Amino acid sequence: MGWSSTSTRPIYFVEVQFQKDTEFYGRLFSEIFLYLRLYAPIKAWRAVVIFPRRSIEPTKVEPYQVLLESQLVTRLYLNELGDRAEQSLGVGIIKLVVENKKQTPALARNLIARTRTELTNPGLVQQVLDLIETIVLYKLPKHQSSGVGEDVWIRRF
Repeated sequence: MGWSSTSTRPIYFVEVQFQKDTEFYGRLFSEIFLYLRLYAPIKAWRAVVIFPRRSIEPTKVEPYQVLLESQLVTRLYLNELGDRAEQSLGVGIIKLVVENKKQTPALARNLIARTRTELTNPGLVQQVLDLIETIVLYKLPKHQSSGVGEDVWIRRF
């Protein structure tokens, strides 16, 4: 089932917030409401906010409390996902960004294997593998493959 402008599915606004920002919710909701004002959609909306951990979330949320407590907004904390990250390749990749360095190689190996078995489009498989490699090399720069092929990179982990 493809996406259609006449779909009854809600519009989703997704924000990944990895830095402490006291103005985050003000900016998020002003952008959502600006979009709603400009485009006047006739369907419901939902917001999903992804934080690496609760300590990154702003603490002064009084002006937004009603929205945050409603079903309109879902807040996810990657360090609290547990087994849910195992169920979704996409969530697993996001979790890889915040995984501790010791666990990063094991999670990367798991994601690489899942990418190869769950995805069928060769171009998409390569893009996801490149993304996983980029995340790992950013987090663990001493493991850079210096231009050596992917198989050597995978064997390092």
